[in-house]
Amino acid sequence: MIGGTRIPFVELRPGRDHAEIAAAIERVVTRGWFVLGPEVEAFETEFAAASGAAHAVGVANGTDAIALVLRALDIGPDDEVVVPAMTAAFTALAVIGAGATPVIVDVEPDALTLDADACEAALTDRTRAIVPVHLYGQPAAHMDRRSHRQLQSA
Repeated sequence: MIGGTRIPFVELRPGRDHAEIAAAIERVVTRGWFVLGPEVEAFETEFAAASGAAHAVGVANGTDAIALVLRALDIGPDDEVVVPAMTAAFTALAVIGAGATPVIVDVEPDALTLDADACEAALTDRTRAIVPVHLYGQPAAHMDRRSHRQLQSA
């Protein structure tokens, strides 16, 4: 519960915004723009405004999003990116898609998120980023620890 409101884990039934969602689906089907198009452009504009960003880019999935961020940071061949062992394979595939090498590290047994000590031990001169992966409602803990500070100073 958040603020006294029950937030369902998965809610697939139509809610208060059913008519709005149905209208958006109808616009996409009628226009035939299943990729890109005015609906995606509107989403990007509204999301950027809602998040206070100058721009937003809609992508097909999280793999593409991670790969784009890594590329935007100029991460590629000869670079390493730390990822946790407990994640979808797509996290490491995004790193590979950017041309870098994923370095898989252990997770904390209680939260199943990136283990800060294992992360620190995996850092090398080639490490350019850490993709911590927040999982099952558990944020990756200890992100302000030594490994983060060490990576920033590299």
